[in-house]
Parts: sequence; structure tokens; C-alpha cells
Amino acid sequence: MAVLRLVACRRHARNPHPAVGDGDRIRGGRSNRLASCSSARFFRAYCYPDVSYVLIRCYINPKLGPAVPLEERVDWREKLRLLKNTIAPILLIVLVLGVIFVGIATPVEAAGIGTFGALFVSALHRRLTWPAVQEAAIATLKATAMVMWIFFGATMFVGFFIVKGGQTFVADSILGTGLPPTASSR
Repeated sequence: MAVLRLVACRRHARNPHPAVGDGDRIRGGRSNRLASCSSARFFRAYCYPDVSYVLIRCYINPKLGPAVPLEERVDWREKLRLLKNTIAPILLIVLVLGVIFVGIATPVEAAGIGTFGALFVSALHRRLTWPAVQEAAIATLKATAMVMWIFFGATMFVGFFIVKGGQTFVADSILGTGLPPTASSR
């Protein structure tokens, strides 16, 4: 699957022979750093092969994706009743993924849209209270602090790695193989 994703992104890449670091340039805020293609194309290339694979496998061998037993099935009236409370979250998910798929927003911008949408949905369900907002803010601060500590630890590790000559060792080891650089071997 990873090969299909890479081929799909490379097919649409602006520079078919990127040098090292060429994918790091952000073109209009819509470039994916790994494949030098838009986030929407990368997201589609990531999802479509997996979904297609599952559908084809279940079509070929129905035992891999069996139907729900008759005694557990729900009638249409019950489905509509259950859908009433989940329509807003489903629309929120479709909205966030839709703006990424279409290419209107980057994943970070879509996260902001999703946050605003989650506030709207919680207000719609009358669950947007001050204690709930405080609890969400504390959880966000804890997660952010954890990520910042990971960044701090990684920065310290890289600093010690470079000071002790690790960067030179890795570079010399790779150059010692005698292999040509990837960009010039095409």
C-alpha cells in the first residue's frame, strides 16, 4: 500500500526529481513535506488504496466481512432514531475530512475548523458548560506539555549526538558504502 501511495503522490509532484530537502519547501501552505505534493492528494493517496483493498478482499471472500446476523439487525425506524443524535458529529467529520480532501484547507487548518465545529456540536447538544470547557483546556495543556517535553528531550539527544561525533560517524558510514545519491541515480 505504501508503494501505491508514493506512486500516486509522485505522479502529481511538481518536481519529479527532488533533491534532498526539496520537499521541505512549502508552496502556498499546501505542500506535503514527504512527497512534495498537496496535502489533499497525499490524503487521498493514503486512504483510497486501503479502503479499496478491504472492499475487494471482502467481495472475493465474504467470510472476511460477514453481514450482521438477522436477530441483531435494526429496523429503519430505529436506525433513524439513532441517527438523529449522531448526525451533527457525522457532518463535522465529513466537513473536516472534506476540506482536506478537496484541498481547501491543510490538516492544521482543518483541525481548527474541527475544534470550532466540536464547540458548536457540544452547544447544540447542550453540553457546552464552563466546567466542560475548563476540563478540555486542562487536557489540552497536559497534552501540549507532554509534546513539548518530547521536543525538549529530542533536542537534548540530538545536541549530545552531534557533540559526541554521531553526525560525522553516520555521514562517513553512509558515504563509505560507495552508493550514488538517490537524486542523481535517476
